[in-house]
Amino acid sequence: MNENNIIVIKNDENYGFSKGNNIGCKQAIDKFNPDYICVFNNDTFIKSNDFIKGIYAKYLEQGPSFVNEI
Repeated sequence: MNENNIIVIKNDENYGFSKGNNIGCKQAIDKFNPDYICVFNNDTFIKSNDFIKGIYAKYLEQGPSFVNEI
């Protein structure tokens, strides 16, 4: 990762978690055109280095989806 992969967004007000994620996802799509986006709460702690690989494997197997409380 380098500084070209980081975007800092300063909103005029606190839009809340959902709208904040929507704003961030739109910026990511517009700038990077990613195949997928994974959104976590700010207090999420990932214990396994294989976690993202597992999510990506499910994506390849099942296609895009929403995941809640793993």
